[in-house]
Amino acid sequence: MRTFLPEILAASISGSVMALVLLGIRRIFRKNISRTWCYYIWLIVLIRLLIPYSPIPGLTGQLAASVKQGVSVWYEARVQGTAAADTGQAYSGDNTEAMEVKGTDTKGTDTAAAASEAEGLSDTAAVGSSGNAGGMGQGIRAYIPLFLFMVWLVPAMCLLLYRIFHFNRFLNGIKTSRRVLEDPDILGIYGKLCEELGIRKAAPVFICGSISSSGDRLYSPMLTGFFRPFLVLPESLPGKWREAGTQQASLRAEYVLRHELVHLKRGDLYYKWLVQAAAAMHWFNPFLLKCSGKISEDCELSCDEAVIRRLPLSGRVAYGDTLVAALTDLNMPPEWGPAVGLCENAELMKERLYAIMKYQKQTLGGKITAIVLSAVLVLTGFVCGGFTSAAAAGGVTRAGETVPFVGEGTISGSPWKGGLTSSSYFNNGYYIQLIWNYPSGSDYRIKEVTAGDTVFQVAFSELTEPLSGDTAFMEALRFCLQEQKQREVDTGGTGFWKENNRMERPLVYYMEGPYTQTPDELAVKAYSGKDDLGLYATVLSKVSPEITDELAERAYEEADTARFSITSEYISEESRGRLAERAYEDDRIGMFSILSEDLTEAQRAGLMERADRDGRFSEYYILKNSGEG
Repeated sequence: MRTFLPEILAASISGSVMALVLLGIRRIFRKNISRTWCYYIWLIVLIRLLIPYSPIPGLTGQLAASVKQGVSVWYEARVQGTAAADTGQAYSGDNTEAMEVKGTDTKGTDTAAAASEAEGLSDTAAVGSSGNAGGMGQGIRAYIPLFLFMVWLVPAMCLLLYRIFHFNRFLNGIKTSRRVLEDPDILGIYGKLCEELGIRKAAPVFICGSISSSGDRLYSPMLTGFFRPFLVLPESLPGKWREAGTQQASLRAEYVLRHELVHLKRGDLYYKWLVQAAAAMHWFNPFLLKCSGKISEDCELSCDEAVIRRLPLSGRVAYGDTLVAALTDLNMPPEWGPAVGLCENAELMKERLYAIMKYQKQTLGGKITAIVLSAVLVLTGFVCGGFTSAAAAGGVTRAGETVPFVGEGTISGSPWKGGLTSSSYFNNGYYIQLIWNYPSGSDYRIKEVTAGDTVFQVAFSELTEPLSGDTAFMEALRFCLQEQKQREVDTGGTGFWKENNRMERPLVYYMEGPYTQTPDELAVKAYSGKDDLGLYATVLSKVSPEITDELAERAYEEADTARFSITSEYISEESRGRLAERAYEDDRIGMFSILSEDLTEAQRAGLMERADRDGRFSEYYILKNSGEG
């Protein structure tokens, strides 16, 4: 359900684009393509509209994914802002464009939080013993997909049921008033035509004077019904044929019956219901509703073409005369939509008569043109694509490389017991985000993953679940699980924070990749990227010491405190000491404060002695406090 609405949106957009391309093709090549092709080519558009799923994201898939991501981010901002305002307590967390989840007690998350602050994308969430505000926001959010689904479903079902109801009322009205046709001449012509067209199960023929449910007159011969189609003629029509003379009566009867039998043989009744289903499914798209009228016109034009295909010019003239004779006081009731009649309106009749008189048999060149144009329309559908729930949901460009991403929105919660905890990792080219301490009632798919000597119960969301079948990703995930466990060992396992935020039943919430560049290449390019700090902070743990030292020197030279804070976590002891000396000499107290946390005892002692001698009390107490902390 979470992906169905984006799929519908993508299908509606791509279907509209395909319809526009089709209408443009028809206008340009109208002299080279047949009316039959114009009618049946709409099936490609209808299939796209009725089957919203697409294995290829394409342009509309990217658009639908962007809308979905935007709505998710907007909603999270609303919920988090409200929660922070209600409690008056907030904490900054990691929220890069790649949808970073907030807060963890690991070194890597501290750097990611700094990246978030530098990008101006920090989120807030209520801080409390149980994270109630964040949990309530997530609870509300869980019902949004259902609400939006109902907003789409209710009008769609109402429109479809409305069409069915009025068609049934119209059909029942005809059934109440109809009588079996007993004219032997007309029935004889009808039987010969069924045999000629290869129709084994002929539809019964009736006559009808009025539609009892509405009191309207039946103005035109028509084929209607669904499970048991039947042909109905206006009650006065056989008499008018006889008034025109025996030979003329036979010709008109033959042309009228042939026209309706072509509809029957081609299954046009069911084609029209496909159109009705697509129109209901995409009720919010007025352009597609107009296209349904164009399909109805093409149905009649293509049927005319099928009737006159074997007729000489004189026969085409006689067929046109039959249409003109039937064009008397035509006002088709709206309930006639799913039926196929000989005449529908005067404007369409003019176009039909023109097409009849200008008809030419399709040449080999025309057939080749039709094939090529059909391929163009199919290609348009592939280019437009659709929304997919996994990697095809979108692409993200970082460090000069575009890779798929899987995941949505941001999750915020209290960093205390019962709140969300997260951490990001980079392994085997994959940028992966795991979260834990999420609500126990969450509907996630659990999969056992063995990493080292430990078996983990790993959860997957609806969007990330397809990744569980990706061998390369699962191998990277195993490294992430081992890495997090090692982080917990390295930082110790005692204390309130660490005891209540150990990784248990981690959830794969976000992934992007695989990147083809090495960690060194990614770090160098991501350093300069405006929206790449989250990736930069995560990949630094895999970067070579030489490149890390170079990046730290660069951040120092550029006075980029955010990137310097991130990078200084990974530089060598020698570089840290050298940069601390330099920051002391340059009187850059911000940089000095960042470096003081991880100085060796010898480095700290030397700088404290120097600061005391120089009367630099700020630097002295920074060093003293960092050593005691």
